[in-house]
Amino acid sequence: MSGARPGYLTLALPTDSTVTFPDTHIDGRVETHTAFDQPRLVVFSPKQHISPCTNHTISEPAYKMTWQPSAVGERPVVILGAGVLGRRIACSYLAGGYNVHTYDPSAETRQAAAQYVKEHLHDFKASPPGKTGEFQVYDDLEAAVKDAWLVIEAVPEKLQLKIDTFGELDKKCPADCIIGSNSSSYRSSLMLEKVSPERRKLICNVHYTMPPEVCTVELMTDGETYPEIFPYLSEVLGRCGMLPFTAKKESTG
Repeated sequence: MSGARPGYLTLALPTDSTVTFPDTHIDGRVETHTAFDQPRLVVFSPKQHISPCTNHTISEPAYKMTWQPSAVGERPVVILGAGVLGRRIACSYLAGGYNVHTYDPSAETRQAAAQYVKEHLHDFKASPPGKTGEFQVYDDLEAAVKDAWLVIEAVPEKLQLKIDTFGELDKKCPADCIIGSNSSSYRSSLMLEKVSPERRKLICNVHYTMPPEVCTVELMTDGETYPEIFPYLSEVLGRCGMLPFTAKKESTG
Protein backbone atom coordinates (compact mmCIF):
# COMPACT_ATOMS: atom_id res chain seq x y z
CA MET A 1 0.00 0.00 0.00
CA SER A 2 1.54 3.28 -1.09
CA GLY A 3 2.33 5.56 1.84
CA ALA A 4 1.67 2.91 4.48
CA ARG A 5 4.31 1.48 6.80
CA PRO A 6 4.30 -2.24 7.75
CA GLY A 7 2.76 -3.03 11.09
CA TYR A 8 0.64 0.11 11.21
CA LEU A 9 -3.12 0.27 11.29
CA THR A 10 -5.05 1.61 8.33
CA LEU A 11 -8.36 3.37 8.79
CA ALA A 12 -10.78 4.05 5.95
CA LEU A 13 -12.56 7.37 6.29
CA PRO A 14 -15.62 8.58 4.37
CA THR A 15 -15.53 12.02 2.76
CA ASP A 16 -15.92 15.07 5.04
CA SER A 17 -15.90 13.02 8.23
CA THR A 18 -14.16 13.83 11.48
CA VAL A 19 -12.67 11.09 13.64
CA THR A 20 -11.51 11.34 17.23
CA PHE A 21 -9.14 8.86 18.87
CA PRO A 22 -10.00 9.49 22.55
CA ASP A 23 -7.75 6.78 23.98
CA THR A 24 -4.74 7.12 21.69
CA HIS A 25 -1.81 9.47 21.87
CA ILE A 26 -0.23 10.68 18.66
CA ASP A 27 3.16 12.26 19.36
CA GLY A 28 2.07 12.55 22.98
CA ARG A 29 -1.16 14.46 22.29
CA VAL A 30 -4.78 13.41 21.90
CA GLU A 31 -5.82 14.80 18.53
CA THR A 32 -8.83 15.04 16.23
CA HIS A 33 -8.21 14.57 12.53
CA THR A 34 -10.49 15.59 9.67
CA ALA A 35 -10.77 13.46 6.55
CA PHE A 36 -9.57 14.79 3.23
CA ASP A 37 -11.55 16.12 0.27
CA GLN A 38 -12.16 12.63 -1.09
CA PRO A 39 -12.20 9.15 0.47
CA ARG A 40 -8.66 7.99 1.20
CA LEU A 41 -6.84 5.62 3.49
CA VAL A 42 -4.89 7.07 6.35
CA VAL A 43 -2.14 5.52 8.45
CA PHE A 44 -2.32 5.64 12.22
CA SER A 45 0.64 5.06 14.52
CA PRO A 46 1.26 5.92 18.19
CA LYS A 47 4.48 7.62 17.05
CA GLN A 48 3.40 9.25 13.79
CA HIS A 49 0.90 11.86 12.69
CA ILE A 50 -1.91 10.57 10.50
CA SER A 51 -1.00 10.99 6.84
CA PRO A 52 -2.87 10.23 3.59
CA CYS A 53 -2.10 7.35 1.28
CA THR A 54 -2.52 9.44 -1.84
CA ASN A 55 -2.64 6.62 -4.36
CA HIS A 56 -5.55 4.77 -2.81
CA THR A 57 -9.23 5.58 -2.50
CA ILE A 58 -11.97 3.63 -0.74
CA SER A 59 -15.38 2.66 -1.95
CA GLU A 60 -17.10 1.71 1.30
CA PRO A 61 -18.23 4.41 3.74
CA ALA A 62 -17.84 2.40 6.94
CA TYR A 63 -14.71 2.62 9.07
CA LYS A 64 -12.42 -0.36 8.61
CA MET A 65 -9.27 -1.18 10.56
CA THR A 66 -6.76 -3.71 9.26
CA TRP A 67 -3.39 -5.14 10.33
CA GLN A 68 -0.24 -5.38 8.26
CA PRO A 69 2.94 -7.29 9.22
CA SER A 70 6.05 -5.42 10.22
CA ALA A 71 9.32 -5.95 8.39
CA VAL A 72 11.17 -8.72 10.23
CA GLY A 73 14.75 -8.31 9.06
CA GLU A 74 17.07 -9.41 11.86
CA ARG A 75 14.38 -9.08 14.55
CA PRO A 76 14.09 -12.28 16.60
CA VAL A 77 11.35 -14.72 17.43
CA VAL A 78 11.41 -15.15 21.21
CA ILE A 79 10.51 -18.40 22.95
CA LEU A 80 9.61 -18.15 26.64
CA GLY A 81 10.54 -21.45 28.18
CA ALA A 82 13.49 -23.62 27.10
CA GLY A 83 11.98 -26.95 28.12
CA VAL A 84 11.29 -30.01 25.99
CA LEU A 85 8.81 -28.28 23.70
CA GLY A 86 10.24 -24.75 23.87
CA ARG A 87 13.62 -25.83 22.49
CA ARG A 88 11.89 -27.70 19.64
CA ILE A 89 9.80 -24.63 18.78
CA ALA A 90 13.03 -22.64 18.71
CA CYS A 91 14.57 -25.11 16.24
CA SER A 92 11.62 -24.82 13.88
CA TYR A 93 12.06 -21.05 13.53
CA LEU A 94 15.84 -21.36 13.25
CA ALA A 95 15.38 -23.84 10.42
CA GLY A 96 13.10 -21.34 8.70
CA GLY A 97 15.85 -18.72 8.80
CA TYR A 98 14.59 -16.64 11.73
CA ASN A 99 16.84 -15.49 14.54
CA VAL A 100 15.65 -16.91 17.86
CA HIS A 101 16.05 -15.78 21.46
CA THR A 102 15.06 -18.25 24.16
CA TYR A 103 14.39 -17.02 27.69
CA ASP A 104 14.38 -19.28 30.74
CA PRO A 105 15.21 -18.42 34.37
CA SER A 106 16.98 -21.77 34.85
CA ALA A 107 20.66 -21.87 33.85
CA GLU A 108 20.50 -25.65 33.59
CA THR A 109 17.51 -25.53 31.26
CA ARG A 110 19.10 -22.83 29.10
CA GLN A 111 22.23 -24.93 28.75
CA ALA A 112 20.22 -28.03 27.86
CA ALA A 113 18.29 -26.05 25.23
CA ALA A 114 21.49 -24.74 23.64
CA GLN A 115 22.87 -28.28 23.52
CA TYR A 116 19.65 -29.60 21.97
CA VAL A 117 19.73 -26.94 19.25
CA LYS A 118 23.37 -27.76 18.47
CA GLU A 119 22.67 -31.48 18.17
CA HIS A 120 19.21 -31.53 16.57
CA LEU A 121 18.72 -28.44 14.42
CA HIS A 122 19.48 -30.53 11.32
CA ASP A 123 16.36 -32.63 12.08
CA PHE A 124 14.10 -29.63 11.37
CA LYS A 125 13.41 -28.99 7.70
CA ALA A 126 12.35 -25.64 6.31
CA SER A 127 10.31 -25.28 3.14
CA PRO A 128 12.26 -24.42 1.06
CA PRO A 129 15.57 -25.18 2.80
CA GLY A 130 17.88 -22.23 3.34
CA LYS A 131 20.21 -20.49 5.74
CA THR A 132 19.37 -21.07 9.40
CA GLY A 133 18.90 -18.27 11.92
CA GLU A 134 21.08 -17.42 14.90
CA PHE A 135 20.27 -18.73 18.38
CA GLN A 136 20.81 -17.03 21.75
CA VAL A 137 19.65 -17.85 25.29
CA TYR A 138 18.74 -15.24 27.90
CA ASP A 139 18.15 -14.99 31.63
CA ASP A 140 16.86 -11.41 31.26
CA LEU A 141 13.35 -11.20 29.79
CA GLU A 142 13.52 -7.52 28.87
CA ALA A 143 16.76 -8.03 26.95
CA ALA A 144 15.36 -11.09 25.19
CA VAL A 145 12.20 -9.40 23.87
CA LYS A 146 13.32 -5.81 23.29
CA ASP A 147 13.28 -6.12 19.48
CA ALA A 148 11.01 -9.16 19.04
CA TRP A 149 8.40 -9.36 16.28
CA LEU A 150 6.91 -12.59 17.65
CA VAL A 151 6.93 -14.12 21.14
CA ILE A 152 5.74 -17.66 21.87
CA GLU A 153 4.93 -18.35 25.51
CA ALA A 154 5.75 -21.93 26.51
CA VAL A 155 5.81 -21.61 30.31
CA PRO A 156 4.21 -24.21 32.66
CA GLU A 157 0.44 -24.70 32.37
CA LYS A 158 -0.56 -22.55 35.33
CA LEU A 159 -3.15 -19.92 34.45
CA GLN A 160 -2.03 -17.25 36.93
CA LEU A 161 1.55 -17.63 35.71
CA LYS A 162 0.40 -17.09 32.16
CA ILE A 163 -1.71 -14.06 33.14
CA ASP A 164 1.31 -12.51 34.87
CA THR A 165 3.59 -13.41 31.97
CA PHE A 166 1.32 -11.81 29.39
CA GLY A 167 1.05 -8.66 31.50
CA GLU A 168 4.83 -8.44 31.68
CA LEU A 169 5.23 -9.11 27.96
CA ASP A 170 2.72 -6.39 27.13
CA LYS A 171 4.91 -3.88 28.94
CA LYS A 172 8.28 -5.07 27.61
CA CYS A 173 7.63 -6.13 24.01
CA PRO A 174 7.64 -3.71 21.06
CA ALA A 175 4.21 -2.28 20.26
CA ASP A 176 3.91 -4.29 17.03
CA CYS A 177 4.98 -7.62 18.54
CA ILE A 178 2.62 -10.59 18.16
CA ILE A 179 2.36 -12.72 21.31
CA GLY A 180 1.26 -16.34 21.06
CA SER A 181 0.54 -18.89 23.77
CA ASN A 182 1.55 -22.50 23.25
CA SER A 183 -1.05 -23.56 25.81
CA SER A 184 -3.44 -26.39 25.03
CA SER A 185 -5.10 -26.20 28.46
CA TYR A 186 -6.16 -22.55 28.34
CA ARG A 187 -7.58 -20.23 25.73
CA SER A 188 -5.48 -17.10 25.31
CA SER A 189 -8.58 -15.03 26.10
CA LEU A 190 -8.21 -16.22 29.70
CA MET A 191 -4.73 -14.68 29.90
CA LEU A 192 -5.65 -11.06 29.09
CA GLU A 193 -6.42 -9.69 32.55
CA LYS A 194 -3.25 -7.55 32.66
CA VAL A 195 -2.98 -6.86 28.92
CA SER A 196 -3.77 -3.50 27.29
CA PRO A 197 -6.68 -3.24 24.80
CA GLU A 198 -4.39 -2.61 21.82
CA ARG A 199 -2.14 -5.58 22.59
CA ARG A 200 -5.11 -7.94 22.83
CA LYS A 201 -5.50 -7.62 19.05
CA LEU A 202 -2.00 -9.11 18.66
CA ILE A 203 -2.48 -12.12 20.94
CA CYS A 204 -3.52 -15.65 19.96
CA ASN A 205 -2.91 -19.32 20.70
CA VAL A 206 -0.05 -20.86 18.72
CA HIS A 207 -0.16 -24.46 19.93
CA TYR A 208 2.58 -26.85 18.82
CA THR A 209 2.41 -30.63 19.14
CA MET A 210 5.94 -32.10 19.23
CA PRO A 211 8.13 -31.14 16.27
CA PRO A 212 9.95 -32.45 14.36
CA GLU A 213 8.04 -35.75 14.79
CA VAL A 214 4.59 -34.08 14.77
CA CYS A 215 4.60 -30.70 13.04
CA THR A 216 1.00 -29.56 13.38
CA VAL A 217 0.40 -26.09 14.86
CA GLU A 218 -3.03 -24.85 15.91
CA LEU A 219 -3.74 -21.12 15.64
CA MET A 220 -6.69 -19.69 17.56
CA THR A 221 -8.04 -16.22 18.26
CA ASP A 222 -8.35 -14.67 21.71
CA GLY A 223 -11.65 -13.22 20.51
CA GLU A 224 -10.08 -9.89 19.55
CA THR A 225 -7.12 -10.95 17.37
CA TYR A 226 -6.70 -9.21 14.03
CA PRO A 227 -7.90 -11.83 11.49
CA GLU A 228 -5.08 -10.91 9.10
CA ILE A 229 -2.56 -12.32 11.58
CA PHE A 230 -3.63 -15.93 10.96
CA PRO A 231 -2.81 -16.24 7.25
CA TYR A 232 0.45 -14.40 7.91
CA LEU A 233 1.50 -16.75 10.71
CA SER A 234 0.36 -19.72 8.63
CA GLU A 235 2.73 -18.63 5.87
CA VAL A 236 5.59 -18.19 8.35
CA LEU A 237 4.95 -21.58 9.93
CA GLY A 238 4.78 -23.24 6.53
CA ARG A 239 8.21 -21.86 5.66
CA CYS A 240 9.45 -23.33 8.95
CA GLY A 241 8.26 -26.80 7.93
CA MET A 242 5.20 -26.78 10.17
CA LEU A 243 1.62 -27.75 9.28
CA PRO A 244 -0.58 -24.90 10.57
CA PHE A 245 -4.35 -24.75 10.75
CA THR A 246 -6.62 -22.09 12.22
CA ALA A 247 -9.51 -22.92 14.53
CA LYS A 248 -12.80 -21.33 13.51
CA LYS A 249 -13.65 -20.42 17.10
CA GLU A 250 -12.16 -20.54 20.58
CA SER A 251 -11.89 -23.96 22.18
CA THR A 252 -9.87 -25.77 24.82
CA GLY A 253 -7.70 -28.84 24.23
